[in-house]
Amino acid sequence: MVGHAAGVQLYGAERSLLSLLAAIDRTRYDVVCTLPASNDEYTWTVRQFTHDIAVFPYSWWSRTRRSDSTAISRFAEFFRIHGVDLVHVNTIN
Repeated sequence: MVGHAAGVQLYGAERSLLSLLAAIDRTRYDVVCTLPASNDEYTWTVRQFTHDIAVFPYSWWSRTRRSDSTAISRFAEFFRIHGVDLVHVNTIN
């Protein structure tokens, strides 16, 4: 799972990700998650539903906001380490 927000206040993005994480059958899937920032309480809650979690800076990419090669490398390494077969991205522009 790729979360696109982890703010101090829990708004729609954070609550949606928690709902999705809670709904996944963790007896069938080893769920891992990335977050673009750390909010201790939120990160702790996400961790309750995941096998592993990585927090590193990334932002939304679009035609006007170019992708970040450092973030892409971090995603690739995290996915490789965990043998990720399926990715859910919370928001796509």
